[in-house]
Amino acid sequence: AVLLKNGGVLPLPRNVAKIALIGDNAVKPVVHGTGSGAVAPPYIVTPLQGLALKVPQASIIYVPSSDIAGAVRAAQAADVAIMVTGIVSGEGVDRHNLSLPEQDDKVFAAVAAAQKNTVAVVFNPGAVLLPWADATNAILTMFMPGQEAGNSMADVLFGDMNPSGRLPLTMPNIENEVQFTQAQYPGTPAVLPVNAEYSERLEIGYRWYHAHGVTPHFCFGHGLSY
Repeated sequence: AVLLKNGGVLPLPRNVAKIALIGDNAVKPVVHGTGSGAVAPPYIVTPLQGLALKVPQASIIYVPSSDIAGAVRAAQAADVAIMVTGIVSGEGVDRHNLSLPEQDDKVFAAVAAAQKNTVAVVFNPGAVLLPWADATNAILTMFMPGQEAGNSMADVLFGDMNPSGRLPLTMPNIENEVQFTQAQYPGTPAVLPVNAEYSERLEIGYRWYHAHGVTPHFCFGHGLSY
């Protein structure tokens, strides 16, 4: 787990009374990929289950991603809002873009504007765009967390485990920030490309940002701890 941002809300106090839990991934988390990255876990601990086990005295109000108004009301009435999102990827098919689910981005922005104590938890297969990051108090990215997703998330959020990971990649500010051309990726011709030009040479990832003087959203090697 990599703690990308912490404005002081983490670790959460064990005596927290009311939690607003937002997002479809809170009850149906992305914990593995597809293709060769797919597994058949014997069980999955969801974020909702993990929080309920960690702080059984707390009132946890779950709201799905589709209910923006309900999420805002729940967040305003809670001590803290925990927002959970995720995106899947796998062998043989590239993601169309680096965005998280559009509805998650919408509800996250609304909740962050309504509650200063917001924590975003991201289950991601690689780099993703985080358009609501500036308004969010804390951001924890867990990549593909596996079957114990909920318990491991709760352990980090409440300080039982230190989030000591570091980013193995660069988080960009915008889509195609490195300005790949069609010839570079996915290649030519546009339909069923068979040729790709590696004209970027060594300017991949953080090397491109360094060479062009661009500050990424979160840099390679970034990671906070308690």
